[in-house]
Amino acid sequence: MLAALPALAPPGPAAGLAVADLDGDGRPELLVLSPDAPLRAYRWTGTALRPTGPAGPVLGGVGAVAAGDLDGDGAEELYLPVPAGRADHLLKLLPAGGWLDLFADPRNRPARGAAGGRVAAALDRRGDGRFGFVVGSDDWPLRLVELGRDGCLADLARPLALGHVCSARGVVAGPVLGAAADVFVTAEGGANRFFRGRGDGTFDAADDGLADADEHGRGAAVVDAGGAAGLCWANWDGPHRLAAPVGGGWRDRASPAFALPSAGRAVVVADLDNDGFEELFVLQHGEPNRLFRLVPGDDGLSVVRLDAGAAADFDATSAVVMDVNRDGVPELLLAGPGGVGVFGTRAAGGWLRLLPRTRFGAPARGASVRARVNGRDVLRVIDGGAHEPVAHVGRGGGVVEWVTVTWPDGAALTLRDPDADCTYEVPYPTG
Repeated sequence: MLAALPALAPPGPAAGLAVADLDGDGRPELLVLSPDAPLRAYRWTGTALRPTGPAGPVLGGVGAVAAGDLDGDGAEELYLPVPAGRADHLLKLLPAGGWLDLFADPRNRPARGAAGGRVAAALDRRGDGRFGFVVGSDDWPLRLVELGRDGCLADLARPLALGHVCSARGVVAGPVLGAAADVFVTAEGGANRFFRGRGDGTFDAADDGLADADEHGRGAAVVDAGGAAGLCWANWDGPHRLAAPVGGGWRDRASPAFALPSAGRAVVVADLDNDGFEELFVLQHGEPNRLFRLVPGDDGLSVVRLDAGAAADFDATSAVVMDVNRDGVPELLLAGPGGVGVFGTRAAGGWLRLLPRTRFGAPARGASVRARVNGRDVLRVIDGGAHEPVAHVGRGGGVVEWVTVTWPDGAALTLRDPDADCTYEVPYPTG
């Protein structure tokens, strides 16, 4: 059961949330986007979340935010899609203070696109630590915004065969079928899209049973499907899905309770109670939010309904996961008209947290982390969206035997017998 933790919540109304290391100091900040107030960054001081750095611009309503190190300077930029045909923002926190919207430069405006975005995800398609942003809009080609060698932004989606037209509502960018980053996009009123990364920065469009063409897709996430990467997503007034890899294709392993149609907005995945198994939180519109536990076993996946507690009735439009107070137990943060709600558990199962870094020192979004926990293989993928860029592994009171971090270019590093209840920063292997 999730309990409300008001002492951890920043004040004021919120239209969106993101967790990003915008100043490159190795400590991610919580970004709160308000519908009518400046963007604010918050940092845990040991007793509370306090504002840090300069306030940003007033942005109004935004879509699903993404963070990633666009230019290889070790600090993350923030992509803010803005629906309803308005201009997207791509914000950089300047070392001297203040914020720069990279789309304000006339040379970069063609990459912004004519249609405002709804969803975005950071993508390290070449595995070199420089990220682009996959952006989806309403009935418009997907975009891939990257920084060129000339210092200008460019949309590379069409040359890379990513520029398919759809009404995107969710996007996942990360290792699903291998170390290289893949791209999965859920769509409103049409087929979902899956693009398999070849490992050289290019993609193949694939139809592997993920199309779900008769439904209206919403937010998606990667899940641990028994040590392999699965995909789950919400559908609007349709059955929610949990796709596990089977024999080169996909099989929907959603339980009847999880699949039960509802006005789903998104699915948030995290081990919220440190028992070693991931929880699936389904964010809803106009009805109670739902909570499930995903338990892999010898016969497949079991998805069990849980009591969402105080988080069930919180009206929210977006959600992120972050260990706000750095106690080793991740919190679920919900943003809505009533402000920011923070929810968590009194977990006692122990934990291990890994923060892989790119060769530039930024969070290695899209890296995968595999571990042997209590004799069972588990998988975590560093989020390419707005969640804290950390692989959080609950121990369930047991032992982590080893953990392997794999970067998008295939480089890997293994830690054996890691200390319990510790956070490891894992630099990119250079030797």
